[in-house]
Amino acid sequence: HMNSMSPGNNMKPMYTVNFTASANAYSGAATQAEKDSINICPMIQFNGNLIAQLNWAQRQGFTFRGHTLVWHNQTPTAFFRTGYSSTSSYVSKDTMTLRMHNYIHEIIRVLHESWPGLLSAVDVVNEAVDDGTGKVRTSGNEWYTVFHDSSYIMDAFQFAREAAMEYGETQLKLYYN
Repeated sequence: HMNSMSPGNNMKPMYTVNFTASANAYSGAATQAEKDSINICPMIQFNGNLIAQLNWAQRQGFTFRGHTLVWHNQTPTAFFRTGYSSTSSYVSKDTMTLRMHNYIHEIIRVLHESWPGLLSAVDVVNEAVDDGTGKVRTSGNEWYTVFHDSSYIMDAFQFAREAAMEYGETQLKLYYN
């Protein structure tokens, strides 16, 4: 642990998805096909703190452990809603699966292309199981609300593995935290 760092909150969806830009692109789309495309491709934007952490880790010769891609907490409601608006209806399971796929792939792509070789591990899913019951969180978990089951957990790992392979991160370790 002496030569690796993790970003704390800065890599969680509330800090890596530009919800305003995603919502504006959706509402400004001219056709339904364009809206459908935007609705499954959230716009990723790393905040200044995350970029500073990544640059610092790279200068130090550290590796970087991404934390976290899928979490019931600190994933804004808008991530699960049509047009990235917290007041619109939930997207379908199929739409959310595509959205999660594109989100995970884009996060790993940006890390791979902008900081090659830095990413050593990713906490793919965080706290999906309730500590008190040992069962998948069903309340207060919008992933479960949209999926109606826990299939999102395995999907997230599948998408992270695919992205790691696609971008040459063959040694990337994937974790449930």
